[in-house]
Amino acid sequence: VVNQGRNTVIQLHCRKNSKGFTLLEVLVAMVLLAIGLLGVARLQMFGLQNTGNAYFRTQASGLLTEMVERVRANPQGAVDNHYSVAMPSCNVAVSKSCVSDSCSQSELALFDMYTVNCGLNGANDESGVDELLPNGVLALACSDTDSTPAAAPCVQYTASVSWSETNDEDADGVGDTNTISLGFTP
Repeated sequence: VVNQGRNTVIQLHCRKNSKGFTLLEVLVAMVLLAIGLLGVARLQMFGLQNTGNAYFRTQASGLLTEMVERVRANPQGAVDNHYSVAMPSCNVAVSKSCVSDSCSQSELALFDMYTVNCGLNGANDESGVDELLPNGVLALACSDTDSTPAAAPCVQYTASVSWSETNDEDADGVGDTNTISLGFTP
């Protein structure tokens, strides 16, 4: 401390020992910022995956509801068990379009299953389970719990849609499969 009359001047002798301290602070701040940005990037990736999965759940729910409504619109075809056949392939068009042609109950059942599974225009139509959901599978089966034979009238159905999720929660290298099922009476 140097006294110069009214003003006292304090001389700092420790300035020599503090060289580079600011550079160290900047380095620590950069490391903390990098860690924070990595956390934000991971959070963003997780959010995008869940947004995609929510989209798939919404699509599956809508397609499942469409299938149930189509079965209910053809009650005699449902009771006669016309909906308990194998799902039609999307690579082969149905023989009759029930949009413009008159169809029997069995033809309407086949057309309904084809339309919900493949879209109205088949394999290249992006409106069916096959195109809207990754590895999407639509299943419809008679689920009567009574002891009547399988050929008897079906009064209870189970419809389900399965697809592969975009995330791998159990870290086995394979996307998890999600399924929505609905039991209903036509």
